[in-house]
Amino acid sequence: MKPTIWRLAPTLTLVLSVTALTTCMYVSAHETRARWEEVGTSWIAARGDSICGLDDPRLLSHPARVDYTRVLDSTPEMKKMQHDGIDPASPAGIQLKTQAVDRVRTAAEKARLAGGYCSVWKRISHRDGREVPDLTVQVIALL
Repeated sequence: MKPTIWRLAPTLTLVLSVTALTTCMYVSAHETRARWEEVGTSWIAARGDSICGLDDPRLLSHPARVDYTRVLDSTPEMKKMQHDGIDPASPAGIQLKTQAVDRVRTAAEKARLAGGYCSVWKRISHRDGREVPDLTVQVIALL
C-alpha cells in the first residue's frame, strides 16, 4: 500500500501550521525587542564602561562620568608601577592594577552617593546631546 498525498495531508497541515506559528512568534518578539531598545535607550553606553551603580543604560536617570585613565593613573598603585618600572603584565603589575581598579571603584561609589548619581561611567553620552556631569576631580580627591 503506497502512501498517497491525501493520507499525508493532516500531517503536512500540522507541520506547516507549527512552522508558520513559530516564524510569526519569532518575528513578533524580535520587533518588540527592537522597539523596546529604541524607546528605552536614551543613554549611549557600553555595559563594560560602568564603574559603579547601575550598569544597564535603559535604567539610567542621572549618571555621571569620569576620565578613567586620568583617575586610574592618579592611584598610588599605578604611580608605584610607573616609578618602580613594574611590567603591567607581570604578577606584581597585575596585582597592583587590580588594587588600583578597586580603589577607583570605591572612590567613584563614594562620589556617586555624595552627588546623588545613579551610576558612574568611563564613557557615556545622551542621544539628545545633554552634558553628563564629570566627577573626575571629586574621585581623584577621594583616592
